[in-house]
Amino acid sequence: QALEAACAESSPTREWVWMQAFSLGCDVGLMELDAFLCGVVALPAAQRDIFAHAANECLDETQSSVRVPYSWSGTEVASDDTAEGQR
Repeated sequence: QALEAACAESSPTREWVWMQAFSLGCDVGLMELDAFLCGVVALPAAQRDIFAHAANECLDETQSSVRVPYSWSGTEVASDDTAEGQR
């Protein structure tokens, strides 16, 4: 997954990305983020986009060429919008 690769490429930890996403309005918990990154659960597109934005903000600071795609960009590999109704 691009989000996990971005965290490995630069310095943002999962906790940092989660805190940034939380400040942007994400309502997914840290354990849910870990489960998503491990491929155990799916997240709604809106929540994935908030995490992508948070990770990309950190990547901007490190001048990394890696970017986490948004769900609407057409490069999202796994999109399961049905997960939104499961929460």
